[in-house]
Amino acid sequence: MHGTRHLARPPFHVIANGIDVERFRQGKRAPVRRAELNLADGDFVIGYVGRFHRQKSPGTLLCALAELRADLPAARLLMLGDGP
Repeated sequence: MHGTRHLARPPFHVIANGIDVERFRQGKRAPVRRAELNLADGDFVIGYVGRFHRQKSPGTLLCALAELRADLPAARLLMLGDGP
């Protein structure tokens, strides 16, 4: 199993993702929501949900977005949360 070589010793357990990712596959979009958020159909959307606090480093995500947009101008970032 990839990534397990750093474990001190077995046994270990894999906990599978509990989210049905098929619901979010390409082609199953909510066009009304995208329009409400002023997102074009071809926009690549990244989401952030969390506290806007230095500990969570949302600024790092903004810097990464700036770099990403150099190669992918249609990248958009939606941020949801609160904080100081």
